[in-house]
Amino acid sequence: MDQFVLDIGDDPARAGDEVVLFGEAARGEPTAFDWAQAADTIGYEIVTRIGARVPRRYVGAGVR
Repeated sequence: MDQFVLDIGDDPARAGDEVVLFGEAARGEPTAFDWAQAADTIGYEIVTRIGARVPRRYVGAGVR
């Protein structure tokens, strides 16, 4: 199944709002490593388990 549920706390979000799943730690954004620690695994497993049918959009400088 291609489903993903993310608890964003008490802050309301609407369609079109930006939500960062993997970001830069320096900006206070969660990294793949942060997710891995929470899931008791490694960062590589976090980013490779997202299926190919999920579209990706890379935003910002320095992303390759």
